[in-house]
Amino acid sequence: MTDTDTPMPLVGSDILSLVTAGMYDNPLAIYREYVQNAADAFAAVGNPPNGRVEVRIDVSELRVSIRDNGPGLTHEAAIRALLPIARSQKLCGNERGFRGIGRLAGLAFAESVTFLTRAAADQPVTRIVWDGPRLRQRILDTAETE
Repeated sequence: MTDTDTPMPLVGSDILSLVTAGMYDNPLAIYREYVQNAADAFAAVGNPPNGRVEVRIDVSELRVSIRDNGPGLTHEAAIRALLPIARSQKLCGNERGFRGIGRLAGLAFAESVTFLTRAAADQPVTRIVWDGPRLRQRILDTAETE
């Protein structure tokens, strides 16, 4: 059998549940994950003394916003960091997160998670949305066609 004949591994439709609800059974975990990501970003720029993380809970809208004043990401860096699943650029042991799934923690308890970032005030904001129901359906559709 040659390399071109080797079958490709298939990802099952339960993968999203495994890396969200399967890993995060306590809703408080989402706060830990997102605050840890902010702390890693602050550490990457030398832990600025004005580093800040704000958590806002809007009960009437059933919405949680977590915002930090860290360095942000360029559009290209946001694509590389926020889209892949389980492909972290962080170094195990040096940074708090290293598996590349923590940003998906919110999908264990919410239908969608949105990330907004930019590396400088004069740059446009990059918006990455993880839509849980749509992603789950896409995974099911892919699994059914293979």
